[in-house]
Amino acid sequence: MWPRRWRRYCHRVVGFDGKLTGYGGGLWRKRRLLEIEQV
Repeated sequence: MWPRRWRRYCHRVVGFDGKLTGYGGGLWRKRRLLEIEQV
């Protein structure tokens, strides 16, 4: 089995124009995660 040490951080993906794009957890959650990470 593959170790689960790597993760995909899908909330960090933004559109070409810098706008937030779809996220399974909702755009409000994506915005909040980016604020927490200060991205």
